[in-house]
Amino acid sequence: MAVLQWNCRGLFAHLEELKQHLAGSTVKYDVICLQETLLKPNRRLNLPVFNTVRKDRATSSGGALYTDADQRRVKVCSGLI
Repeated sequence: MAVLQWNCRGLFAHLEELKQHLAGSTVKYDVICLQETLLKPNRRLNLPVFNTVRKDRATSSGGALYTDADQRRVKVCSGLI
């Protein structure tokens, strides 16, 4: 299992960097975990092939995103993210 973990400090500010990394990587990631996404609930994000779970913060910095390529059923426990 290959996992990409990245504290991106603003996903939309670094989205092209993420796309370039994924396109150029010889690794096929099974799971991607992003911290400090700074996503707001009204911003849409489409990652084809991935099942995505987000925890946005509407009023401050932070936020997290978990995604997996197998589209397994994901259970998120509140308080963990």
